[in-house]
Amino acid sequence: MKKLSSPQKKISANPLSRYDEMVKSANLKLKEGQGVSALEIFNALIMERPLDMKAWAGVGMAMAMTQQWKHALETFEFVLSQDPRNETALYGLSAVRQAMGDHQGAQQAIEAACEAAPTNWIIHRYKGHIYATTGASPAKILDIYSDWGRRFADPITNKAQPFPALSKAQKNPSRKLKVGYVSGDLRCHPIAFFIEPIFKYHDPSQIDLHVYSTLPVKDQYTQQLQSNVPHWYDVFHLSDDDLFKLIRKHQIDVLVDLSGHTVGDRLMVFARRAAPVQVTWMGYMHPLGMKAIQYRFSDPNSIPPESKKYYNETPFYIANGSTYSPPSHCKLYEQPPILKNGYPTFISLNNSRKVTDGMLQLWNQILQQIPDARLILLTDEIDPVKAEEHMRPRVMDLGLPTERITISKKVALDEFMSLAEIADIQLDTSPVSGGTTTYHALWMGLPIVCLDGNDASSKSTATILKQVGNHYWVTDNEQAYVNKAIELAKNANLLTQIRMNSREKMLHSSVMDYAQRTAEIEKSCRLLWFNYLLKKQEFTHSNYDIANVIEYHFVHS
Repeated sequence: MKKLSSPQKKISANPLSRYDEMVKSANLKLKEGQGVSALEIFNALIMERPLDMKAWAGVGMAMAMTQQWKHALETFEFVLSQDPRNETALYGLSAVRQAMGDHQGAQQAIEAACEAAPTNWIIHRYKGHIYATTGASPAKILDIYSDWGRRFADPITNKAQPFPALSKAQKNPSRKLKVGYVSGDLRCHPIAFFIEPIFKYHDPSQIDLHVYSTLPVKDQYTQQLQSNVPHWYDVFHLSDDDLFKLIRKHQIDVLVDLSGHTVGDRLMVFARRAAPVQVTWMGYMHPLGMKAIQYRFSDPNSIPPESKKYYNETPFYIANGSTYSPPSHCKLYEQPPILKNGYPTFISLNNSRKVTDGMLQLWNQILQQIPDARLILLTDEIDPVKAEEHMRPRVMDLGLPTERITISKKVALDEFMSLAEIADIQLDTSPVSGGTTTYHALWMGLPIVCLDGNDASSKSTATILKQVGNHYWVTDNEQAYVNKAIELAKNANLLTQIRMNSREKMLHSSVMDYAQRTAEIEKSCRLLWFNYLLKKQEFTHSNYDIANVIEYHFVHS
């Protein structure tokens, strides 16, 4: 009997092992953002096991990643009809419903996902993202992320290894600091346009720069960024424990997170307290919810003093929340198309997930009052048919004049930066406003109509416009927003003047004073290090004289 049973075990074990390897490979493809490859593997898995709901849920996730929203929705609904508490399907359903403009449905799905997966930290933090991008109050968003931090990140921090005692040389307040940046977006991504000048202008006599790139995706922007960094580490393959050990080994003094709760983050490395001083910047505009990251670089416009209570991190105020490095070889179209067309053309350049039904209705008011105006809606889809399938029904259901609306697929950066050839005015979104798209639009010479908000995410465009001297495009209510758009659309001469002056205005603004901005970040890192040495948050803005601080706190103390 033993001789007969042994071969049977071998035969049944081999297919299972191969199947598990395929599942592992498919999930890795998803993690790397390779949706098409993941979909191929999941489809092969279903061919072997047609009733495997985990594989079907994987198909839905891959479809969502490749922006096949309708098919992803149908797939998740099928999975849930067979397995109502499938956490992957509920999680994916929340993302798809959000992308399709069903914000209430997105909230319902993520709530169900959290209930089905009480220990899944990724799903629970995505709840914060869903609510943050669907108009929840700052207090609600803080509550969600704080709950996430208490449950998942802070217990790790409570067990963190203590730091070794500082040597006399390390306590020298004037010594060169080791500053590290951690990001998954060091490629053709908004973060690259913000951080490239900082990497390039860091003073090697003051800062020993280390960069930890957490995703395997690389392009020409990666190479450009890497050329300015003396210590660059590709760490995608490292576990959180191993990356923590590497950063501790490098003895980083100040560690800067550039991802927040986005793809490629390594927040659980921060939770382990990889560096004595940990700060987040630019990657995520909402609170992180964890106590291990003590500070957030921000400007007073993005987080005014009365709004500090909505963040777990202590805001450390700098003059500008970001810098801007425009793409190279971007042509300036000096004549707005209104002069050729005889009618104004509005455009929405922001991520289409930010385009709520409320914004579409607001834009409809503008179109109704300017009967010949056109509107271009840029979507996230890379296929024009899918773009139409996604956005056209929403536009029709809300009663917009579809004959005057052009729906565009996602375009490559070079084409994106030439959209001023066909558009006159950028319409910003709310409650989640633009960031990099705002800078890009200004560089193209487009005026931007925006609503001011009540947190960093909703105030982003307003903050940028104020920093570059275009505060008169910022409005504080919907009627003022409509009126400003109409006012601009009726003044072709003004639109021409804006195009002629926009780049020069930006070049002479603080957001493109790279040397000054980088020096301020270096100074800020040193002040944060002083806080660590003093064991208190003595300094929370950059407006201090470093020499006086050293003289007062360290020489005569």
